[in-house]
Amino acid sequence: RNEMCSNTWGTLPIDGDIADAGENTQVAEGLWGLASGGFWGQGLGNGSTHFIPAFHTDMILESIGEQMGFVGIFIIILLLAILLRRTIVVGYETSHPFTFYLCLGIAIVTAIQFVIISLGSTGIIPLTGVTVPLLSYGKVSMILNLAAFGIILSIASHSATETTKATEATANLIKQNIGKYNYSVSLLSWTYCILAIFICGVFFYYQFIDRNDTLIRPVYVNNSSGIPIVEYNPRIEQLTQKMHSGDIYDRNGVLLATSDRSKLREFNNIYSDLELECDTLKRLQRYYPF
Repeated sequence: RNEMCSNTWGTLPIDGDIADAGENTQVAEGLWGLASGGFWGQGLGNGSTHFIPAFHTDMILESIGEQMGFVGIFIIILLLAILLRRTIVVGYETSHPFTFYLCLGIAIVTAIQFVIISLGSTGIIPLTGVTVPLLSYGKVSMILNLAAFGIILSIASHSATETTKATEATANLIKQNIGKYNYSVSLLSWTYCILAIFICGVFFYYQFIDRNDTLIRPVYVNNSSGIPIVEYNPRIEQLTQKMHSGDIYDRNGVLLATSDRSKLREFNNIYSDLELECDTLKRLQRYYPF
């Protein structure tokens, strides 16, 4: 996994290794978010997606994965696959090769965008600034995507109207014009299926199979002085701050540390013999009599 694209995690000079800082910590932070979501997710609106850089644009899939889990990612991939297949079918059912090429082109461009950003955000290929179609926050890209599929809806509506008016001879002519693309459409459809399965496998790996290791895996980066340092998943620190610190006793059962001041009274005699003033010893909501 250290050989992922752009050296996501990096290495420290331990046991003779060469110091090699991760070149793209954004991917590592996104994988932490995916692992935090797991299979079912933290819940819509929950989680800590703000830890992920560009969580609303380039890394929107990681944000969704943290909140909705692998189930949410799978639903998105499935719905997109259905949309792209329907787009190709709409072009295939028209009577003009131009509209077929137009629908095919829109489907291919949309699929390429999704494949590039989904694989890039998980470190399989270099991460680029490509947005996730119809999901990432954007202005021009969102307008263009909506306009493209608005054209598809118009073509579908026009095709349905023409089909009801078409005679049997016209229908046969349509089949002859488009029939030569049967193999291409079938090949493209299978290609989409294979890519969709592969992408699902990548997300399933980080959100289920390798989830525990990914959650606690450190990333090595260079500090301002150029020295490699270790950074951990910020959600771990966030969790430890909410954890209740328990009581600590020595081998004789004497209380050494606690967060509950009332428990110190049980050992007043022992503390008095040792001339300890427990009321004055307190740090960070913890009591340390010794």
